[in-house]
Amino acid sequence: MIISQDVESNSSTILDAAFGEYDGFAPTSKFIVDTVSKNSSPEYVALAAYLVFGTWTSGAIVFPESITPELASAMEEDSAPVRIRPQGINLVPKRVKLGDHGLFVNLNGGSPPADCLEVEILPFGFNEGFLRKSGHLQVSSNAFMFSGVLDRKYCYRPIIAAALLANADLHLGRIYLSADIEQQEFISLHELLQATGIELIRVS
Repeated sequence: MIISQDVESNSSTILDAAFGEYDGFAPTSKFIVDTVSKNSSPEYVALAAYLVFGTWTSGAIVFPESITPELASAMEEDSAPVRIRPQGINLVPKRVKLGDHGLFVNLNGGSPPADCLEVEILPFGFNEGFLRKSGHLQVSSNAFMFSGVLDRKYCYRPIIAAALLANADLHLGRIYLSADIEQQEFISLHELLQATGIELIRVS
């Protein structure tokens, strides 16, 4: 699978997947988030792409830019027993450290912690664009098109990917998640995010 980023769009962040011979087919090849982050982290973009398209990937996966060995390793471990081989790994040493900003992704009616941005993902088509106000961001995405066909265990991955892409220009340190999520999936997501310097924290 080859994933590219549409850099021509001035109103959306779009990831476009070209499916290979051994890949499955997602409900659509385009993942859309109606906001544009300037100077997006390549690791955030790659992780978001994996969270969306990883279920349908088998074999090599290529991201828009090179990624760290830590993130590549986390993807390989997460995808087992399917063998996914991330390509374009940057072998220059890079220290992975926690950032300063926090996001709150509310999927279960929880209360946001203080001093973090609450991100609300809205269905693309029924909504358009994004609205940012103090402490709150509403952004439309077709994430629910992907979530709707995934096993319930993995259904939150595209929504987290949309939140990540909508804020990919921030140096994130924490994502607070309020969701009815299985413990093993929470651990898997935590390990994936930790490879990019983000801690996943469950809140109620």
